[in-house]
Order: sequence, then C-alpha cells, then structure tokens
Amino acid sequence: MKKWLVLLFSLFFLTACSSSKALSEKEAASVFIDAIIYNKQTQLFKENFVDATEALKVMHGKDEEAFTQELIQGIMQTSNISKDEAATISSSMKQVLKEQTKYQIKSVKEKKNHAYEVTYEIYGVDFIQGFKTAMTNMFEQMLKNPALAQDTNNLAKELAVELSQGLKDAGIVKKPVEVKVELTKEKDKWRIANSQLKNLQNLTLAFWFGKKDQQDFIKETMQVITDLSNEFQEKMLQGQ
Repeated sequence: MKKWLVLLFSLFFLTACSSSKALSEKEAASVFIDAIIYNKQTQLFKENFVDATEALKVMHGKDEEAFTQELIQGIMQTSNISKDEAATISSSMKQVLKEQTKYQIKSVKEKKNHAYEVTYEIYGVDFIQGFKTAMTNMFEQMLKNPALAQDTNNLAKELAVELSQGLKDAGIVKKPVEVKVELTKEKDKWRIANSQLKNLQNLTLAFWFGKKDQQDFIKETMQVITDLSNEFQEKMLQGQ
C-alpha cells in the first residue's frame, strides 16, 4: 500500500500549466476528495491541481485494481489473503465506498506561505463490523464442520466471501474519523504540502477502513479474532 501512496503523493510535486480560474481553499479541499476518492469533479481537479491526470490514473485508471488489492493485502496482515481473494473483498469495499461513504469539511485554517490546513470528518467503510460479522459466520461454519478449520486455503476463500457480504451489510461507521491534510496554493494551482504522506495514508484508511491508524486497526481486527476464537473454543467444549 505504501508504494502506491508514495506514487500518488509524488505526483502533486510535478509542474503543470495554470488553469483559467483558481479554486478557493474550501473548493479545492472538496474537489480533491471528490476526485481522488469518488472519481467526481475530475475536470476541475485536472484544471486546478498539479499533475492531477496522473494521480487519477493511479486511483481510478489502469492502476486502480493493483492499488486496491495491495491496499487490502497490506492492511490485512492478520489473514492469508491471496490476490484473487483481495479482489473479491475490494469489489465489495468499492461498492460501499462509492455508494455509502461520505465526508464533510469541518474547518479550513490558513497557515503561513499560502498553506491551508483542512480538517475532514469522514464516514468510511465500517470494516471492523463487517470483519466481525464475517468471522462470526466463519466460526459458526467450523462448529458445523470442524474439518474446515484445518483447510487454510478454503478458509481464506470462505473469509473473502463472508467479508464481502459483511461489508455490504455493515455499511459505514457511525462516528466520523477526523483527518487533517495541508493544501498549498502556488499562483492559481493547488498541491499537497510537503510531509503529507502520513496524512494521505490516514485519509485513505479513513475512507476504506473507517480508521486512520493502521496499527490500531490491526489491533482491533486481532481482538475480534481473539474474542471470537475464545467463544468458539467454549462452544466446542460444550458440544463435547
């Protein structure tokens, strides 16, 4: 996931031609999210952001599939997810992302040297709830068929199927994730300010997974597995 974010980030530092009408800071903040996340307002994005065309290729063009699959494989370090299974999960995630997620601009604060700190409130995909639902269904299947627990390849496939449906059912988080990103204006063009790679990563996580810290996200997924594993073991003992 990191290499794709680095690529996306680096694109905003290339030179580009100026547009006929500059966007205000709040308009730029909105167009940036609409284009990068939702593939909307792309013409305004191309006209007003540095080398936006290449950025859109990464997020919504020929490189999109590789980006989304690597994103899922990178974040789900707790599971043995193949490229095919990641593709199954990403398809459902993109559906929820495009159709249900939302955001609002909480504030735009002017800083030095034509820089503006934008605070977004993001209602992203409720991945944790979808993951919990999927794992619960998986454990219930293993209670009915204990041999399934020994088949790691089949387990991964079943998890991809269950998680895809679980994500659709879970929808978006109820409490928004707050993320800050700094935009800088140079003449009548906008670019992402220096040292914003971490904030861009947080932004991506917030929309795709409903969290903004990868380590906290992994801890939560591990806790779901631990809690359900303990519950599963208790039920197994009760059934003996």
